Formats: sequence, structure tokens, C-alpha cells
Amino acid sequence: MLATIRSGIAAANKEISVISNNIANASTNGFKRSSAQFQDIYGIAGEKRAAAQVGMGTIFDASRRNHAQGAFKTSGSELDLAVAGEGMFIVAPPNAGNELRFTRDGSMRLDENGFIVNNEGHFLIGLDGDPLRLPLRRFPDEGGADAAEELLTSVTIGIDGQIRATYAGAMTRGNGSVINRGSIALARFQNEADLTSKGNGQFIMNAKSGAPVVGAASQGNFGDVLSGNLEVSNVKINDELTSMIRAQQAYSASSRMLQADSDIVKKFL
Repeated sequence: MLATIRSGIAAANKEISVISNNIANASTNGFKRSSAQFQDIYGIAGEKRAAAQVGMGTIFDASRRNHAQGAFKTSGSELDLAVAGEGMFIVAPPNAGNELRFTRDGSMRLDENGFIVNNEGHFLIGLDGDPLRLPLRRFPDEGGADAAEELLTSVTIGIDGQIRATYAGAMTRGNGSVINRGSIALARFQNEADLTSKGNGQFIMNAKSGAPVVGAASQGNFGDVLSGNLEVSNVKINDELTSMIRAQQAYSASSRMLQADSDIVKKFL
């Protein structure tokens, strides 16, 4: 009896923790909500827990991530990106070897070297597998007598993920020089719900998720890149609050049962 009650308390406490994390990240761009998954100990007796016995309650199994697409919001910045489809952006942390991370958070900017990076300084990866870079200045006639510096003035990113940079300078005529600076790579997974979370809306692959399929936007099921937009969290606050109330009620009920059991035992001591 005590084991069953304690398992109920532990399960409710774990669910409260998962729901609290969802609520805390409701305003985090690209965040994907999780739900706590449980198994009854009867169902796993003799498999995962050698000490488990039939009728001993429930046990936390896993935190399941829901990768459903969130709504989009307009930001006004060309380097803020969203994906309308299944694709995820690929980013590479600096000084992390060959580690790649996958995210739906497209909050990007240019660093001091012209690399497109996210808020953590992770490089956005292009279709060629290299970090995407937009030099902040260029010399179109470099080496010639009329060499003139041109500065980056604007960036345009199409729904196909192609990046075009415009440069202009004192000697520029017309609308400046438009240079193709590569294309954004997107990734898809067969089992994206099994990706391992690294926090801040970023994930890494594992054996369960499988290796990523990498491709270009506007092809297959990767989806379109929406420049000037960000995907918001797919957390629905009202649903989370309802779930929180239910979990807290379960916790309170199990706690009262534990107290009642304790009171009964004391009477016979």
C-alpha cells in the first residue's frame, strides 16, 4: 500500500515539474512542449525493474516532446527566420568539434566576423555543410587601381533559403552589388520526438531519433523559410494550467492517503 501511494506522489511530482517547465518556456521562441509519460509497475514487472512487483503503482517512463509547429510572429528583422514545414535549422556551437544541433528557433544575427549566429553564438549551417557568412565589407575590384570598398547594406533571404547580400560604397552606381552567399540547410528526422534536448530549444540526434535527412527549403517536406518571422512556443497556457491543477490534485490526494496510512499505523503502535 505504502509503495503504491509513494509512487503516486512521485509521479504527480514529476508531472508538475514537466508542466512547470512548459509554462516557464511559453514565451521562448521555437520551444516545444513536453508531456510526462508513465507506466504502471505491473506492465513492466520483470522487464525494467527487477524489484518491481504487480500492483505497486506507477512509474515515470519518459518526457515526450511534442514537435507540432507553433504560430508565427513578425519581427521585422531579415535575419529572424521561421520554417513553415517539418525542417529544423542546423547550428554548430563554436569549439565543439563536429557537434551539430537542431532547432526551430531562428533568432539570428551577424557577429563581428559576418557569420550568421543565434543568440548563443552558434553558427547557422548552409547546404555545403559550412557556417554561413556575410562579409561586412568587400572590394569588388580588389587588386586593381580603382579598388573601392563596399559595405554590406542589406540581406534578403528567400523562401528557398537562398541568401543574397547587397553591398554599396561611395563609388557604387545604381542599387549596389547583389551577391549570392549560399543557402540555409534544413534537417528532418524520422523520429523527431526522440531527439535529445540540449536546452534553449536545441536538440541533438541519438540512436532513437536516427540520423538527419538534410536538404534545401521549398523541397520535399522541409518547408519554406520565412524571413522576418519567428516561430513561437507551441505551449498553450490554458491547457498547461488545467494539467497543472489535475497534477496538483493527484499529488494532494496521494499525500492525504499517505498521512491517513501513517495515522492508522500509529494507532497500533
